[in-house]
Amino acid sequence: MEAAHSIVERAIEKIAAPTNSVLYLDGHPSKEKQPTHVCRQAVRTKALERAREGIGRLQDRMTKKMRVRKQLFLAVKKNLAKAFQWTLEARHDLAMHLRKKGWSVEECPTEADLKIASDCLPGDIVLSQDSDMFIYEKISTVWRPISRERFLVYKVADVLAVLGINRVQLTVLGVVSRNDYTSNIASLGFARNFSVIKALDGDDPASMVQRYLSDGQVASKNTSNNTFDTSLRVFVYDAQTALQPELTVQSSMTFTHQSLHSEFTRLRNQYAEDVKSQQNTLLSMKKRSSAENACRHRSWQTFNRYRAIDQPAHQNSEASTEKEIDMEVAQSATPQKNTSRHRPRYSFKERTCKIDHEAPPFMKQYKWKPWKTPPESPLERPTADVERKKAKKKPTTAKKEKAVEDMKKVDLVRSLQWEHPTVTLDVGTMSANISRALSDEPDLAPEVTRCLKEAVRLAAHTKRSCQELIGRFIQLTTAPGMGKESDKVLFDHICPRISTKSRDDDDEEEEENEEEGEADDLGGKDSDQLQFVFMLLRHIYSGDSLGNTRIGRCVQAFISRVQDLGLLDKRDGTALKTKMPYSGSALLRSVASQLSTEFRRIYRNGSLEMHNKLKQQHDKGLLPVGLSIEIRSDLSAIENFVHLNQSTGNRRKLVSISPVAQPFILFSELELLNIFWQSQLLKEKLRQLIGPRTYVPSLADTQYWLSKQAPGFLVTKLLTDIGRGVPIRRKPGAPKSYNASTMSIRDLQQHLGFIRQEDFNPATYRKKGYLLRGSLRTDGFRFQLLAFKLRELNAVRYRRLPENVLPPRITSTVGGVDYYLTEVRNVVKTKQDVTAIWGCRPEQIKILGLDLGQACVVGASAIIPVVRHDEDGGVPMEGLCVDSISAEKSRTFYNVAVKQKAAYQSMFKQRRWLEDQKQTIPLGATESIGEIESKLPPARGADANFTEYIAQLGNARERFDVFYNTNNSVKKRQWDARKAHDAEFRIITERLLNVVGGSISRQRDEHNKVVIGVGLGQFSGRKRLSSLHTAFQSFFVKKARSLGYVVVGVNEYYTSKKCPKCQNFVGQVEIRRLYCKTCKTYMHRDVMAGHNICNVVRGHLLEQQRPVYLQPMDKNKAYPWMQEDASSSSSSSSSGSSSSGGNSSGSGSGIVAACAEGERSQGRKRAAQSPATGSRPKRA
Repeated sequence: MEAAHSIVERAIEKIAAPTNSVLYLDGHPSKEKQPTHVCRQAVRTKALERAREGIGRLQDRMTKKMRVRKQLFLAVKKNLAKAFQWTLEARHDLAMHLRKKGWSVEECPTEADLKIASDCLPGDIVLSQDSDMFIYEKISTVWRPISRERFLVYKVADVLAVLGINRVQLTVLGVVSRNDYTSNIASLGFARNFSVIKALDGDDPASMVQRYLSDGQVASKNTSNNTFDTSLRVFVYDAQTALQPELTVQSSMTFTHQSLHSEFTRLRNQYAEDVKSQQNTLLSMKKRSSAENACRHRSWQTFNRYRAIDQPAHQNSEASTEKEIDMEVAQSATPQKNTSRHRPRYSFKERTCKIDHEAPPFMKQYKWKPWKTPPESPLERPTADVERKKAKKKPTTAKKEKAVEDMKKVDLVRSLQWEHPTVTLDVGTMSANISRALSDEPDLAPEVTRCLKEAVRLAAHTKRSCQELIGRFIQLTTAPGMGKESDKVLFDHICPRISTKSRDDDDEEEEENEEEGEADDLGGKDSDQLQFVFMLLRHIYSGDSLGNTRIGRCVQAFISRVQDLGLLDKRDGTALKTKMPYSGSALLRSVASQLSTEFRRIYRNGSLEMHNKLKQQHDKGLLPVGLSIEIRSDLSAIENFVHLNQSTGNRRKLVSISPVAQPFILFSELELLNIFWQSQLLKEKLRQLIGPRTYVPSLADTQYWLSKQAPGFLVTKLLTDIGRGVPIRRKPGAPKSYNASTMSIRDLQQHLGFIRQEDFNPATYRKKGYLLRGSLRTDGFRFQLLAFKLRELNAVRYRRLPENVLPPRITSTVGGVDYYLTEVRNVVKTKQDVTAIWGCRPEQIKILGLDLGQACVVGASAIIPVVRHDEDGGVPMEGLCVDSISAEKSRTFYNVAVKQKAAYQSMFKQRRWLEDQKQTIPLGATESIGEIESKLPPARGADANFTEYIAQLGNARERFDVFYNTNNSVKKRQWDARKAHDAEFRIITERLLNVVGGSISRQRDEHNKVVIGVGLGQFSGRKRLSSLHTAFQSFFVKKARSLGYVVVGVNEYYTSKKCPKCQNFVGQVEIRRLYCKTCKTYMHRDVMAGHNICNVVRGHLLEQQRPVYLQPMDKNKAYPWMQEDASSSSSSSSSGSSSSGGNSSGSGSGIVAACAEGERSQGRKRAAQSPATGSRPKRA
């Protein structure tokens, strides 16, 4: 009991002090308040019953060894808290305890509010949550406690001034309104009573109450003859009568509550012991498990905290059996807004008659218009320029290498990089991986963590210092009258000049490939720019001497120039050389690669992008006359960038400054070895790994020993348990693991020899999993491993093998599952292609059409084959696909449209938390992080000043570093937002595959013939609105292809303009809501486009021709995409088949999107992708 009293005392001390406070405790219940006490007693009795039932369910589930959920414990705890009753004896004990501590405590004979009102003096403050305190005349100020020790202050004088009444009128208003003693007259609420009392005058509350009762509005409603005598007795005359409670009932309830609470505590402790016992059993089983299998994480082991799309309820409707229908378009239902998270967001409706919507009062009717630029015909040949460009491009060939038997570790890793794609595996947090890796030596884990975090911090600080120095140098030297001719040479070393070759598409693609990943070693021949940046970083980091090489002299000239400009202090060699904990070569290799890529992207690519944009504006006449927008070859890339940036109003930053949060830094095993060697504790561990020697191994000896080990050996020994080949079951919520492993030098040589055989056939290749390459990326919080994806071969991806052994790219995944799409007309050219790819008749293939957008991430529609009965006995025809409709009707899903707002909700949750933390002012500070960031000067725009921006950013650098890098909760939330983004994509993909009877968790069934068509339309937003459609397309296409689905591209010409049923133009009611006058039906634009995409794919499957109503028509009403040599009869037949494809909607007559209508998108532009090439013409 003393512990409980101390807890209460600490809570009171947060809001009051013993020297100037008086505590009032309720006494016996009053007779005037008896109805309220009866209601409260009924609530406590009901809560006790519910608590008893919950404890019974809990005990039953524990006895039967069933799963016990957290909600069951919370329900019992909540009901026990609701049933608690504070007895008079407990109140007296608390009063005695507080008096001993120096508090003034008043034990009231009845209700405490009456005693407070009688003792209150002018200027006193009453702390209470009871609104009845306003009714007493002596009380002038009330403080109402709210959360976090805060109060809402109510001054009665201010309240009266706002309401425009006096003190007596406020008392009368409280008497006749609902309070703890009497209820108001039925249908006369506070607002009505206020209007009546405000018109009354007087000084006596009792007489004003009588005048209130005699008012016409009140007398007609007062059917129960309420006189408010009880309220007048309490609030005006300060009188109450004590009511002695039934001690037997009170004591029995108290005993029942205590017994239930004791039983609940016992069950909770027993459950904790059972859980601990189960964990010990699982741990012992893990230790006894075999160590030969690779470590793998499965999707069901990952706890998904985010859900934005729920599975529809079970559908019991029967399949259509009409003779003339062989296809039906599955229709969706509109989700309800603001529904419970545990309730399905779909409402299925059965229609008994045809939909007949009334036409809107106004809409924009689409109609046919002749094109401004003729669309490219599917039969057109590539032009001579394109053929010449393709002829110029030399085939990529591998460099001449050593024999596989003579290769060392470095040679093998480089050869594997040529043979297999490199991927990044996100394996979780740094602390968790190191703890698992060093579970037998827990004393080493803190030292490994410290070394890595310090290395990341130093590398990130050096990178930011280099960016700031180069940015200030560019700002000063490009100002009028400040530059020298020698500065252009320095500019060329920071970023190469823009050549004519850089403006070609082929070179842009090479640039994209160049930026896909960081170089894993510097063993090859580096460019002058990369060497310049690397030497400059080493000089900034530790003041290393620059040497007498050509690049070293250039760096020395740059240092001298910035010193002359006052951007760097001039110091002698001894003062400049600084002893750093780690060598610059071990930290800054990855940073140099990052900066080199950033400079090319900003200055070279940025200049080309601005030039193209300004050229478009010039063609439209939007630029001033005489403005130069050309890229001059006699100027460096930086000078061209500055000039073009000024022409666009400084829309871009002068230099890309790394965010305050530390970026990911790449370390190879050799660099990790050099870092760990600086720690005496880790040096001894490394020598233990080498084994007993007759001499003490030095750093050079350890480096030589490491070169003989398998790639990834040091990573798996000290940093992570992934790759050891030990199966480990992850806890719910942990990041997934991978089928990752390491190979010895001998095994690597055998693997390379096998895939490099002259008679190697990729169709027989079955290797899977990931092979660690010995490199690691970390930002001081998370780990990412670099590995080779053994399942894919670059020789197939880049078509280095003979054509007769290359597998078809549309069905094989050996060459990769890239998201670029081949248009359906290039995949299905003849009927034999359908048989070769799907192995069945076209009528048996399920078709899923996807239209990607901005406000709606995806709008999907499906054409599902149904069972057709023959003429005689009604027996299903052989060969048709019947499993999804008849056998698994509950798994047949309907049209889906996913709003971007819904997909972003789980990420918004993390962003809102981060914004709240930014607005919090910590102890000892005067400003929050958000306020500091808002006061930073602009880094771009007309008023941009890079030097001032860097100066103010440096003043708050320490605060930013503590918030973004030291606070792990911020990093965890940012990581959760990334996981939520991926989880949303997985959920959407799961729902889309459910439409055609598939799932994201399993490979496609061989009997389930599916083709997925994805629209190739491209659009951009004028107001830089974010969009998920590109990222989702990449995710979905890769995932679908890896599961065995055929994914093709579809030209989106007319798909959002014409009705898929009647084939006529529709009208636009809203930005995403369409209406068809012929069908008299509203449609969702993205779902209708998905329906038309299905019809296009179906037309190519059946007749190898696009439906006529979705083909462009010239001014002579001719179809240029129709085959020119086709006869009129074949054209008529094609038109008839296309018409049936357009009317393939089956019994459903309306298309209802699974998202709210009327969502508007800013500046959405659509343009059909080139039919001859698809979305990635150079690789199609």
